[in-house]
Amino acid sequence: KFICNIKDIELFSHIYSIYRENVDFPFLSAVFNPDNSAEGTESHVFLVDNGRSNILATKNQRKALLCIDCGACKRVCPVYNTISDEPYNNVFTGPLANVVLPFLENFESHKHLSFNSVLCGNCSKICPVNIPLTDLMIENRNFFFESKIMDFGDNMFASKLKKFLIDRSKMNKKSWRKGMKIKLIIPSSVRKTRQMPKFADESFNVIRTKQQLDR
Repeated sequence: KFICNIKDIELFSHIYSIYRENVDFPFLSAVFNPDNSAEGTESHVFLVDNGRSNILATKNQRKALLCIDCGACKRVCPVYNTISDEPYNNVFTGPLANVVLPFLENFESHKHLSFNSVLCGNCSKICPVNIPLTDLMIENRNFFFESKIMDFGDNMFASKLKKFLIDRSKMNKKSWRKGMKIKLIIPSSVRKTRQMPKFADESFNVIRTKQQLDR
C-alpha cells in the first residue's frame, strides 16, 4: 500500500495493528526524492498493476482498493471460517476476494465467489476503512445477472424467483399453502431436526389493503 505522506503512517499503522490483533506492519519503507547533490543517481519505482486498473475503472468496486489488508473481515466471516483459504487459490481471500477476484482474474472462473457469502454484514461493520463489502457483493451479483454471465440454470432460477417475488398474488396466498410448499421443497430429513417457520395468516400487504378499504 502507498501512503501519500509520512504523517499518515502513525494513523494507518495504529489501525492495522488494532485490527490485525496487535501485529505490526511486516515492513515499512519510504521513497524520497533523489539527492540533488549525488550526481548520476536515479530512483526507480515499479508499480505492479495485476488487474487493479479493471477495478479502478468501476464505479463502486474501486472502493475495495482502500483495503489495508488487516484481515478483520475474514475473522468475522462465517463462510470464511468454515472453508478457510483453500477454495480461493489466490493471495486474496475472504470477503474482499469475493468482491475483487472476478475483476482481477476473470468473470467466468471467479463469478461464484460473489455468491460465497450469507450477506450477514459483519465484514462491512468491522472494516476500519469502511469498505461496504456486503453491498459490493450484491452489486457483483446484479452485474453478473444483468450481463448474463451467470450459468444458464442459475440465471433461469434467478429470473423465476424475481417474477415470484414481484407477483403479490403469490406472496399473499394463505399460510397453509406456503407451509405445504416449504414441506415439498425441504427434505423430510431436515424437517425432523429443525423447526419449520410458521407463516402469518395474512401478509402485511393484505392487511394494509384491508385497512385502506376500511377507510
